[in-house]
Parts: sequence; C-alpha cells; structure tokens
Amino acid sequence: MIIILSFFNFLNGEIIKVSKLKKKEPGFHVKRNIFIPNKSKVEKVPQELQHKSKVQVKKEEVKKTLENEIQNSVFFEGYVFKKNQIYALLSVNGEFYIVRNGDVVLEKINIIKIDKNMVLIEVDSIDFNISLKGVNNEGK
Repeated sequence: MIIILSFFNFLNGEIIKVSKLKKKEPGFHVKRNIFIPNKSKVEKVPQELQHKSKVQVKKEEVKKTLENEIQNSVFFEGYVFKKNQIYALLSVNGEFYIVRNGDVVLEKINIIKIDKNMVLIEVDSIDFNISLKGVNNEGK
C-alpha cells in the first residue's frame, strides 16, 4: 500500500510539472522596428540644432550691433610717447581720454594694445581694432 501511495504521489507530481510545461506562453511580437528610427527623437535633434543656430545668430547680431556702436562712438585721435611708453588719445561719445595698455575706460572698454596706427580694445569679451583717425584703411 505504501508503494501504491508513493506511486500516486509520483504521478501527481509529474502531472503538475507536465501541466506547467504545457502552459500557453504569449506569442512573440515586435514592439519597435529597429530599422526605423524613433520619430520623436529624430524630430528633437533638428529642434536642438535650430536652437543652437538661433543662439549663434543672436550672438552674431549682438556683435554686429556692438561693432556699429563702437565704430560710431570710439575714435583713436592720436598718440603720445612719454617715458618710453605710448599713450593713446581716445574720444568716447565726445569725451576725451588719455589711456595706456591695460587701462579701462567707462568700466567696460579695456585697452589691450596701443600701436601708432591702431588701438586694440575689448568690450564684452569681443576685440575691436580702432584705426587712427585720418589714416586711410587700405583693404577695407
């Protein structure tokens, strides 16, 4: 009798395992085709590039506006040598300043380099060459 009970337990055990093996599994289906790019990501890339180009265009517009403002308001009137150092006479919005290398005018115009024919200034991290007034600018 013990052998018969153990045989039934063995059969029951096999039936349970076989029933688990025969369980219907869901079929295979493709959620995304890897050969077709995700449209949402593709659309975002050009928008980011457009945003970057807009920022670059704005920077160029600011530079051109600033360049026009500098050309219309800052003039290199002349220069003087004093104790082996060159000083420039700048006219900014009608006011005259005597400056040397490293000076700052109106808290925003940095004097980078003074030469006999031009002054190199920096305004808002942008460099500008101001030619000596009255000197013909050949090539411009």
